[in-house]
Amino acid sequence: MMKLPLACVTAALLVGTGSAQTPDVAREWLHWDGARPDGSLFGGRISIPLVPRTTHRIPAPVTTLFGTYGAAGADNRVDLVMVGDGYTSTEQNQFQQDAAAMAVSFFNHQPFTRYQNYFSVHTVAVVSNESGVDNDPNQGVNKDTALDMAFWCGGTERLLCVSVSKAYSYANNAPDVDQVIALANSSKYGGAGYTGSDLATSSGQNGSSSEVVVHELGHSFGNLADEYDYGGGTNWTGGEVPEPNVSILDVTAMASAGTKWSDWLGTNNGNFDGLISTYEGARYYQKGIYRPTNNSLMRALGRPFNLPSVESLLIELYKIVSPIDAASDESVVYNGSEVLFVQPLVLVGGKSLAIQWYLDGVPIAGATGTQLDLAQLGLSPCAHTVQAVVVDPTKWVRDESARSKWMTDTRTFTLDVVGSGSNDCDGNGLADECEIAADPSLDWNGDGILDSCSPPNYCQANANSSGQAGQMGASGSPMIADNSLILTARFLPTNEFGYFLMSNTQGFVPLFGGSSGNLCLGGQILRFNKAPAGQVLNTGVFGFAALPVDLNVLPGGAVIASGEHWYFQLWFRDKTTSNITDGLDILFR
Repeated sequence: MMKLPLACVTAALLVGTGSAQTPDVAREWLHWDGARPDGSLFGGRISIPLVPRTTHRIPAPVTTLFGTYGAAGADNRVDLVMVGDGYTSTEQNQFQQDAAAMAVSFFNHQPFTRYQNYFSVHTVAVVSNESGVDNDPNQGVNKDTALDMAFWCGGTERLLCVSVSKAYSYANNAPDVDQVIALANSSKYGGAGYTGSDLATSSGQNGSSSEVVVHELGHSFGNLADEYDYGGGTNWTGGEVPEPNVSILDVTAMASAGTKWSDWLGTNNGNFDGLISTYEGARYYQKGIYRPTNNSLMRALGRPFNLPSVESLLIELYKIVSPIDAASDESVVYNGSEVLFVQPLVLVGGKSLAIQWYLDGVPIAGATGTQLDLAQLGLSPCAHTVQAVVVDPTKWVRDESARSKWMTDTRTFTLDVVGSGSNDCDGNGLADECEIAADPSLDWNGDGILDSCSPPNYCQANANSSGQAGQMGASGSPMIADNSLILTARFLPTNEFGYFLMSNTQGFVPLFGGSSGNLCLGGQILRFNKAPAGQVLNTGVFGFAALPVDLNVLPGGAVIASGEHWYFQLWFRDKTTSNITDGLDILFR
């Protein structure tokens, strides 16, 4: 009994019985075509269950026919993987010849000619027990093959199906897999395009095979519809269709709506099938549905893709591939002395991608090359951001939203520049002024040096009954607008009372008022010992005090202005006497 791949059995059921499809099963379209002597096509499509992509691998030798990888490896190439069925161990040379012919044909078609460096092509040596595939040359012929390829799939002679899971199990030997091409060891005309499985089939030795492969890749890679009007019916009565190269709108309606290939209307290029308009008859129907040009490759073999189809193919290409193939390390913080680089992918034929470098969001005049010498930019100290933006400006794409989304990529580099005379007191490679600009609380006294190196404390305090000298501190921010200052004091005797003092003048009065400490404030001294500005605090069991300060409600109605220094201490009881911390210098900004 003749065996059929699962996809073919399902297709046969769908076509033969017209039974209802299970609504909760993911499906894909399986396209097939037949060719007349003049190259014009007829055919159709059927809906089949979408087979989940398998990661299973059946070991087999891999040969790379074409392509090299950049720094990003296989992730930044479209990997076309060819697998053969019905090729025995002694016929592997024939498979390699068939696959090479397919690759040559593929890269002889635009846009693939210009963008061939975006691809890598691999072959996997799949060995079958018998030569040929099922139903070749006639129905009922059954062959023992590795991929279960068969003609007459779903009752259609030219529909050449394959076991998708088996094809991928062998294709997974390649470095990566983006599209699979399954070749049958046959000279019989046939093929298929699996739109959801990213897979195309073809005979390996038919005179039209190489053209069939490119046409079927139009379906599986570019999501293109057939543009011929045979095999469906006379009048299309449905709504708008999803494929980019067919539409229910005529030229007037499309121009008004601004959809589908409206940006291309009126363009006339003989290399891409001539005048772009709306030609009635497409997607298997003769009336009520239109194609962009008269007779493109999606309508007849031996023809070019039209420009709307080229645009769609390029957009799909860039959904896989970034225009940037390599670049300087984005994780490094640069100091402004380095040379950054970005390497776009290279097009064939002298065309190049566009590069623009930016400094802090502003384009750098003349910076359109692959390298940028940071030392030539005259950078000011502190943080900067440099970006390299690469875009494909090809005129074969007019959808600017797609160009921005898929055909543009950016690398962003962080700089922390140490200028002449800049301090780096903690030796971490970052200028103090830059760290302070990012976090003003690193420099409370505003001397331009990190407090960890130049503390804001002044005026030595005397030891208290804890055995240590009380020490002032602060947290929050010295920025007035932040209003988040918290005064702190530590190394205090436990369970004693005290309050903070402030003044805009330094002073020095040793052992003031019979105290054991030194008053380090001068001029008018204000006390945080009454609500709402402050209160008397208790040092608790840890000998610590803290007071959130509302800069809008200060003792004595004081007002702090930006650029002013204010000085703070904590006075506290200490058994039978009193004491006071050292002073804290804060420059408010």
